[in-house]
Amino acid sequence: MATGLPLDQFLNAIEPEDRPQVTAEIEQAIATGEDYGAKYRVGDADGKQRWVIARGRVEYDANGNAITFPDALADISDRKQAEEALKESEKRFRTLADNISQNSIAIISVTSTK
Repeated sequence: MATGLPLDQFLNAIEPEDRPQVTAEIEQAIATGEDYGAKYRVGDADGKQRWVIARGRVEYDANGNAITFPDALADISDRKQAEEALKESEKRFRTLADNISQNSIAIISVTSTK
């Protein structure tokens, strides 16, 4: 049977800015008995920052004490990078659109990749 990390060791692996949100998710799951989910950053073996998503549940002992938090992790770094690139593109487009006066004409060329 696999065993997990102690909670403090688990939280220490998470980027400091993300710890309060993850802690709140876990505390909410303990209080309600509902599943939890969180997106947060961790460092990988090469020292690079990676985004992960965790989904799991709280398991309790016979006295109702939370004892384990089995979960599944998925690396979503590529998705987060794509989201950031899209946000930046939208920001540039919005800036361009905001700076075009009503008397200006914008010509946008669209090409097919087929």
